[in-house]
Amino acid sequence: MHWQAAEAISAELNGPVDSVEALCRLDLHGLHVDEAIEVLERRLLKLEAARGAHKGMPRKLTVIVGRGKHSSGAEASLPRAVEAYLAERGNNYGQAGLGCFEIRIKHGSRGVASTVSSAG
Repeated sequence: MHWQAAEAISAELNGPVDSVEALCRLDLHGLHVDEAIEVLERRLLKLEAARGAHKGMPRKLTVIVGRGKHSSGAEASLPRAVEAYLAERGNNYGQAGLGCFEIRIKHGSRGVASTVSSAG
């Protein structure tokens, strides 16, 4: 996996995560499937840990996956992979427009935050 490239693309698409609003929006299009799932997992873990520690944290994450216009093949692979990942993980989610998911954040534990920050 080209993790450094994925982080650079993700940072360019998403900008600094310096507010609650920025934390609750994630743009994954432009990333390879495995990179996108890794970025999504890290963000979900971070939000779950924050929700476990702070009652006022938002309950939803909006994830942009794109419509697959630039995918090779007949169907977009990123939306299908993200949906499969969320189903496997047990997250409640739904479509929030074309190429976009809205994910309900689970309550996490405080111990998860250290896993996310140390994985950096």
